[in-house]
Amino acid sequence: MDKTRVNANEEVSGADASREQESREQDRRKHRAIYQNNPRLGKLLSWAKNQIFEKQVHLSGEHIHLEPLQGDASFRGYYRLTVSDNTWVVMDSPVDQEDPTTFVSVGDWWHLKGIATPKIIAKDLTQGFVLLEDLGQQELAGLVDEEASICFSQSQAPSMNILQTTLYEKALTIVDQIQGLPLNSESLLSANPKNGQAPLYDEKLLRAEMGLFDEWFLPYAQQASVELGKLNQEIYTPLVESALMQPKVWVHRDFHSRNLMICSNRLRVIDFQDAVIGPVTYDWVSLLRDCYLCWSFESEAYLLRKLFYGHPSVESAFGDYPSFFQAYEWMGLQRHLKVLGIFTRLYLRDQKARYLKYLPRVYNYALHVARRYDDRFSLLVRVLEAVSLSDTLDGLTRKKA
Repeated sequence: MDKTRVNANEEVSGADASREQESREQDRRKHRAIYQNNPRLGKLLSWAKNQIFEKQVHLSGEHIHLEPLQGDASFRGYYRLTVSDNTWVVMDSPVDQEDPTTFVSVGDWWHLKGIATPKIIAKDLTQGFVLLEDLGQQELAGLVDEEASICFSQSQAPSMNILQTTLYEKALTIVDQIQGLPLNSESLLSANPKNGQAPLYDEKLLRAEMGLFDEWFLPYAQQASVELGKLNQEIYTPLVESALMQPKVWVHRDFHSRNLMICSNRLRVIDFQDAVIGPVTYDWVSLLRDCYLCWSFESEAYLLRKLFYGHPSVESAFGDYPSFFQAYEWMGLQRHLKVLGIFTRLYLRDQKARYLKYLPRVYNYALHVARRYDDRFSLLVRVLEAVSLSDTLDGLTRKKA
């Protein structure tokens, strides 16, 4: 055997081992610095490692990496934990800000009922720590055309191709599963273990959500002079009445392309903790008039007609498609008024600037519906048409500065 070649191979092998050791040491130094600045994060990692090694004793603890993930519009924090090429997601939900009890109870219940949520592996409700199955990083939003994600108006939006239509049909099948959950006392206890009371999308909640529109969006859209009484009477009241007349089902409440993950060629749903019993059209309009992207009216109508004629109980409740479509659009208007307020608040109060870029799309959704039903929402048309979005966004930026 060529001793020169053997020695060369040993040197390469030794160099690789040295680089690997140095990489691990760099990870340790980086993590120590992070944990010194955030003691809670150190507790979270220690807890998660204990849970993992208890369940999978064969894993080595030599190479551990914790990576922060982009969070949602809440106070929860998410991290991807890698241990020996295996990954999990760890959720940090400070109890005084985001009690994780409902997240865990709804997640366990839906998973048990066959709804494609991430499996909850371990939990510590006292500290607010939850260890979850990792669904990867592929959102449904990531599989759409770039044009759909940058377009701000449905009149200019692209139509879905065959693959995208199929994915949306599968997403709507998940909504069917959610809507098929029972409304009995057992299900209420599963969704709200603290008191077993029904989390209802009632008049109080519907109005409170729309109140975010006049509290946060209108002042920075230079429309703060609109009387609250007129908003309630002429805009909010008909939207509430329409919502309350619809058939009641379980509602995810934030069912859109960024809360749908593609894992092992299967759609999975996340961010389910705010589930309530509410209007049948709510999750449909959340998905088809998504705040983060938009599709053509033709693609929306194709899927919407399949929903209406494919659900005899819905067809029976509304009587005809035009009545159903109006209820659907008014439900979307309620949601989009709320979101205009929420996205503004996320920037001003929570320092989450990335939501500002979605305001024009949400604004256009709301204006389109208000104009279609101008005989009922003439005040809203005047208010929205008086808004200069560019001035509003500049005003928000100056206010923050």
